[in-house]
Amino acid sequence: GVNTSKAVTDMGLVVDIAAPTPGVPSMTMAIENYIKVSNK
Repeated sequence: GVNTSKAVTDMGLVVDIAAPTPGVPSMTMAIENYIKVSNK
């Protein structure tokens, strides 16, 4: 969620997969979308 993403970026790391977002309500769906995009 938002707090986890902020903690990650505060540590200087990059968030490649974020959830929830308006089109991606769950981490499972976010990972599925990430894999689909990465495999193109």
